[in-house]
Amino acid sequence: MATEKKNYKPKVDPDIGQEVHLCLLKDQPYIGENKNGKYFLYSVVDLGNGKEEKSFFAPDYIHELIQSNKLARGSEFKLKKIAENGNGNQTTRLELALIAASANGNGQHVPEAGDNLKEIMEHCVRDAVEIINSFKDQVPFQTADTRSIASTLFIARSKQFA
Repeated sequence: MATEKKNYKPKVDPDIGQEVHLCLLKDQPYIGENKNGKYFLYSVVDLGNGKEEKSFFAPDYIHELIQSNKLARGSEFKLKKIAENGNGNQTTRLELALIAASANGNGQHVPEAGDNLKEIMEHCVRDAVEIINSFKDQVPFQTADTRSIASTLFIARSKQFA
């Protein structure tokens, strides 16, 4: 009997001294637990590696930084692995560097110059429809609800680029 091989995304694992430029694909990580304890699995795009989708298992301290800085889908940051010496043993640690908001909340990079309000609104409407569809069996939404959700998203996102 043949065993089925699963296609896992490659993991983010920079070499010591290497910096990687990443973009979050989802607002929240998958949180699980294994023999080593709790883990935080983020879906990311490696912007420096041909925009390849990867899995990033964030250590507790990096997860806390991501959450405390309210990084969400489309947020970009850089990770660098550095060597540390402690008690005669060499260990490694990740450093996180935040990048100014430059994404439209849909995991797609927004150009720095020009008026992108139309594009932002289009993404907000798509996201509002997606939100409503995910609750359509539980809540009876109306057209005005879609407009309200899209408007709220647009206001929040357009403030980032003002």
